[in-house]
Amino acid sequence: MILKTIFCVLIVVVLAEVCCCMDNVETEEMGVDERQNIFLPCGEEAIESYRVSWVRDGRDDNQTPRRSIFNNGSLFISDITRHDAGIYECQGIEDEIIRSKVKLVVRTPPPPLVNVTVHACTILASIRWEVEDTGGYPIDYFKAQFRLKHTPDDQLADPWHPVVPEHISSSAVRLNYSRTRIKLEIVNSTNFYLSQCKQTVLCRN
Repeated sequence: MILKTIFCVLIVVVLAEVCCCMDNVETEEMGVDERQNIFLPCGEEAIESYRVSWVRDGRDDNQTPRRSIFNNGSLFISDITRHDAGIYECQGIEDEIIRSKVKLVVRTPPPPLVNVTVHACTILASIRWEVEDTGGYPIDYFKAQFRLKHTPDDQLADPWHPVVPEHISSSAVRLNYSRTRIKLEIVNSTNFYLSQCKQTVLCRN
């Protein structure tokens, strides 16, 4: 009876230590640019690839062609896309202990601004916009440019002219400029990307 009690106590202690190890794994955040490659480490000590399993957001993704487990247990992901973002966990197959937990953040070009509108008032017009997403980088500045909507058939199209100031503060949500019949484009820019999509709005007299 005493031996049975001691054995049960040992089991409880072992299970408590395993649960403690699983709960104490801190989530490490790693960022990577879209279309780059990355290694996700499996804990501080190397472990054979056949002894670990990687899951993303609770799902086994080891069969994805762009992902492979190296001999030290680390996960290699090639040609990163925004769909690769998530929480990755490296878990021992035999002991089921979580050895590492990584939050992968994929940085992408900033998407288009939303709710871009122009409000005409007296001799000025006001541009308003909203930022829905930065793509993972802080926005460095906004940029707007304009040109005449119509030009005579015998003349070249009016070139684009920058709206002053050329680099609009990243905290701005509106801008006033001289009113005329123009087409206007506004883009958002980070230190690494210029938004590939431009919003074109028409200002009428």
